[in-house]
Amino acid sequence: MPAPPPPARVEIVPPKPHGSVAWVDGAWLWEGSRWRWTPGGWFAVPRGVRYADWRARRREDGTLLYANPQWFDPQGTPSAAPARVKTAPAIGGGTDEKKT
Repeated sequence: MPAPPPPARVEIVPPKPHGSVAWVDGAWLWEGSRWRWTPGGWFAVPRGVRYADWRARRREDGTLLYANPQWFDPQGTPSAAPARVKTAPAIGGGTDEKKT
């Protein structure tokens, strides 16, 4: 990957819905040749399910390493995101970018 993600978009956090929900900020996802924004939102997170935020590191040789955010089931296996209850509208922060 040639460059780190663009600046995060500003999100308006909607009021917390009723029930057991958790807020997750929006994030840029690397999709092989481009950055794609995924909005934040309130999620109905089942017991034992965990979220790991994105990470970026630069090796000593200058190579950029990036890990997309990921949900994990109770056994620690990557899994699909739980049900999204509400999505945050985003303001600004650039557009999805294709890097060649």
